[in-house]
Amino acid sequence: MSARSRVASPFFILLRGLLSWLALLEGVDAQQLQDVPSPQRYMRKAHVRGTVIGNYLYMFGGEVSQLGQDRDQNDERLAPGWAQNVINSTVSIDMSKSWSAASVSMRAIPKPSGIPSKSRVSIWTDVTAQEVYMWGGVYPFGSGTLDPAVYKFSVGDDTTGGGTWTEEKPQAGGGLLAKDLLSPDQGAFANTADTGFVIGGESHGWTMRRAQNQAISGMMTFNMKTKVYQNGTTDNFSPVGGKSLVGAMAHFVPNFGSNGVIFLFGGHFLLVDKEIKLKDGEPLDMRKLTFFDPVTKETFTQVTTGDIPETPRIASCVAGYATPDKKGYDIFIMGGANMRDGERVYQDAYILSLPGFVWTKLPIPHGGQRAWHHCVAVGKRQVLSIGGHSQPSGWRTQDPAPQGLLLFDMTTLTWKYDYEANDKEYESADSIKEWYKAGSMANVQWASPEVKKLFATTPASNDNSTTVDSDTDTTSPSKQTPPESKSAPVGAIVGGVVGGIAAIAIIGAAYWFLIRRWKQKREAVDPENTNNPHFSDYPGGRSGMVVNHSRSPSELPAKFKYVPSTAQEMYGSNEYSELPAYVRDGDGHGRPGAPAELDGGHRI
Repeated sequence: MSARSRVASPFFILLRGLLSWLALLEGVDAQQLQDVPSPQRYMRKAHVRGTVIGNYLYMFGGEVSQLGQDRDQNDERLAPGWAQNVINSTVSIDMSKSWSAASVSMRAIPKPSGIPSKSRVSIWTDVTAQEVYMWGGVYPFGSGTLDPAVYKFSVGDDTTGGGTWTEEKPQAGGGLLAKDLLSPDQGAFANTADTGFVIGGESHGWTMRRAQNQAISGMMTFNMKTKVYQNGTTDNFSPVGGKSLVGAMAHFVPNFGSNGVIFLFGGHFLLVDKEIKLKDGEPLDMRKLTFFDPVTKETFTQVTTGDIPETPRIASCVAGYATPDKKGYDIFIMGGANMRDGERVYQDAYILSLPGFVWTKLPIPHGGQRAWHHCVAVGKRQVLSIGGHSQPSGWRTQDPAPQGLLLFDMTTLTWKYDYEANDKEYESADSIKEWYKAGSMANVQWASPEVKKLFATTPASNDNSTTVDSDTDTTSPSKQTPPESKSAPVGAIVGGVVGGIAAIAIIGAAYWFLIRRWKQKREAVDPENTNNPHFSDYPGGRSGMVVNHSRSPSELPAKFKYVPSTAQEMYGSNEYSELPAYVRDGDGHGRPGAPAELDGGHRI
């Protein structure tokens, strides 16, 4: 080694400082990012899906924003350093016991290698087999996209809120396979006891290995028993024919007709052969509802009455309960967004009562406007809203609902932050029961004799249909030790001075370039995955790891021990190795983070 190479010249000192500064702007310590942050650090979560199996609620996918460990939400003297990350774990909550949203314990179950972490997935629940299937969804910024596949989460014999993930393998005998289909984002999904459904959606560079946006027409189904896929765009298979419905919600109602019916709520129709913005597509009316028989695929419509929810509406949440006599069913719908008229997010909730097709407007939900959340029927008569956010704050403000958990009692029509495991059995609210007692069913204007007959049919005796709303240790390079204290040759000193002058010029250019980048609107993604016209329609909805840190420049950490995730209780830390870091600038756009070698070896 030459003498010059051992000298800590001004060039290398300044260069190291520059790289340290860039690293802080581009990333955040992996130790600070958790799938289940503490209530004090928690800000928002969205694009999560949830379902109940046995005594546990399981949550899949989505993203969460949180305060950095060195920040205090209530200290106005500090800049609000915060981070947003993809949730890599499956999260579960024990529903056999009552709990408060502010203190409930959550278990984070790490995913094995090969099971992707995505947002806005479609899920189907097989309660009998205690399995959940995951299909579609969004990869963070199109990074690491795989061929379309269905993944299965199995509870099995686990009685502690855990489970295992596997990829659903193709069955022998040929036929349609998952890889032959378009992987959807924002499709309307639901399932019966044995079959999962996804209506519409759109495919783009963040859902699968493709560079062209495409609205997905018709409907696909997956039989959870036989593992057979079907896909169709004809009127005798799809409730929307060959059209593409994006941003809608679906809900299965088991107790009408011989096979139950699946309802569609909200969304917009997009053109299959032409790209248009979501907000410009024809909305599906909330006054005239569309529903279909999941077995025969026969489609019906019916006009509703009462306090009809505003249209258009996407990204709402839906859940429901059958009445004790199984002759009625009450569907809960909450929030959502109107992307057509100024990108408004709703702060409202309704119940659609069947068979009367009458809407009841509910008390205003706590916690402000909310969309991109998910609702699940929990306990005996409550609905749990999971996450969600609104304009203009998006991910940047702390959710008034502790840990993003908001509950609604369907009988008393009251909002709560407490879950009651031992509530009384569900019955419709008094105001809804009074509507039927007054003989209002006689005033229903049925769309057809077939619809009237469908809702006058004795409920199916089969009650097993379930409503579903819808690692390696790595050590980063250690901090460099100071060079040996030796006299430097004159040539080395001169070289150092020249290098220092060059470094000043480089730093000046880098500073100008960095500021310029931060002031521009941009989205740096995989060049082959740049087509995605509809993501601007979802405030804060760009999936992926995003970071906005407000820290002063400093030296790189001396050493960071990288450890694999393990099962943990709330407040535990999950470190991530498979996802890149992203930084969010002042106008909310994200871009890929710095390479690992510029970030002290940290990989987030």
